[in-house]
Amino acid sequence: MSIAIKLTISTKHTLPTNHAISIYDQFRSQAMEAVEEVMEEMAEMPYPGEESAFADGPAMDISTTELVPDEEDFDPESPEGQEAIRRKLEALIDECFSQAENNDNTGRYIFTTEAEMDVTPGQITITYDEAPGSDLGQTKSTIRIDRATPHSLSIERSGTLMNTLICEKGRRHTSVYSSPMIPMPLEACTYTRRCDTDLDEEGGVIFLDYIIEIRGADVQRTTIRMNIVPLER
Repeated sequence: MSIAIKLTISTKHTLPTNHAISIYDQFRSQAMEAVEEVMEEMAEMPYPGEESAFADGPAMDISTTELVPDEEDFDPESPEGQEAIRRKLEALIDECFSQAENNDNTGRYIFTTEAEMDVTPGQITITYDEAPGSDLGQTKSTIRIDRATPHSLSIERSGTLMNTLICEKGRRHTSVYSSPMIPMPLEACTYTRRCDTDLDEEGGVIFLDYIIEIRGADVQRTTIRMNIVPLER
């Protein structure tokens, strides 16, 4: 069933207080710094000789608190791995964005348009054109929601900007971001904090809260509220 709708999108973009480095790079940088500190400590330790009390004992355990578990033992797709990633990302997000609200780092945007919503027993699809004159140019966006999984959705963009954004609560997804403003496609990574959908043929609401990182550009936090109301023809 295809339904004409009025779609109102309220968006807030927040840049981190630290513009110099993305969350991904902070993750890696902190891990490397921890390793370097341990290596420096090891270099200053005397090597146990035959007369040392340590010589006949068990080998010394030189380790550090790992930001990311050892790759050989770490399965990022396992429930434990996903929870470890989620906890670490949430800590970094709080650190990066805790002081960023209500200042020049925050921008707000509201856009209302007519759109088409296709409703089937298994899926809801919303298709609309982005606002003329926006940074997205002539871009068509399609939102796909699996009705069995209300905490995930995808947003596909085609035209001036080409990208598929996958939002799944508590998960990180990568995609390719392509725009005429950049000479080559870039990798984008999205971590979704909230993805709530309450929607049927009578309309409803979509709410998203996610962190997006585009390699070579600033990371930003985006919150979006979409209000969907059927139009009477």
